[in-house]
Amino acid sequence: MRDADVTEPVPAAVPIAIDFPRALFAAEALKRAALVMMARVTTSFEDTADGTRCLLTPVSGADDPAILERDFRREVLDQDLRLLVEAQTESVRTAILGLAFSRTGLQEMSKFRDLAAFQPTSTDYQLLPFRFTRLRGND
Repeated sequence: MRDADVTEPVPAAVPIAIDFPRALFAAEALKRAALVMMARVTTSFEDTADGTRCLLTPVSGADDPAILERDFRREVLDQDLRLLVEAQTESVRTAILGLAFSRTGLQEMSKFRDLAAFQPTSTDYQLLPFRFTRLRGND
């Protein structure tokens, strides 16, 4: 056997444990951060009495564990704030989408009080996303 054929075993990476209090960080924020950091760390989660413990295992040995921990903490905070902004602006986003989709031609159907009572035949109408379009000029 030649020396070139012998490879040194790669030492197992020691996981970095980070505890996040449940009262401060949403579990979804932790999962989103793990997704963003997936190329650099493998993340596993453990439920603890007062929160969640994230175990970060570096994908490569080239990354400094302190830098990985710092970047993961920053990503968790970023994702948690994004969730907060999403929750606070949900009504505005819903209103904007409602206004955008209210101009689809469905207002013509307002004369039918019960949507179930409206039964167009397939030869008269074509169902398109968010609106009905008349195929023929039947009056």
